[in-house]
Amino acid sequence: MRRGFAAVLLCLLAPLPGAPAEDTTPVRVTTDTREYCLALAERFAALRAVAPPSALALAADGMRLCGNGHVRTGVARLRRAIRLARPE
Repeated sequence: MRRGFAAVLLCLLAPLPGAPAEDTTPVRVTTDTREYCLALAERFAALRAVAPPSALALAADGMRLCGNGHVRTGVARLRRAIRLARPE
């Protein structure tokens, strides 16, 4: 009985494999702040010329939400607008 428990415990405590060593892409850490809303709005502004009307509406809605204190929802709308505006 003790051997079985020890084997299970050993399996649970064994180290898990880490991320692949060849992945050197820096991780972008974001927070739901008004500053991040502004950063997303700047990214969208660079794509505005090629953005479809739906992306323009999403971006405007996202900025309005961020301005009214609904930052998390505003960030989500701005991210979606950027995805729609990106050339494929």
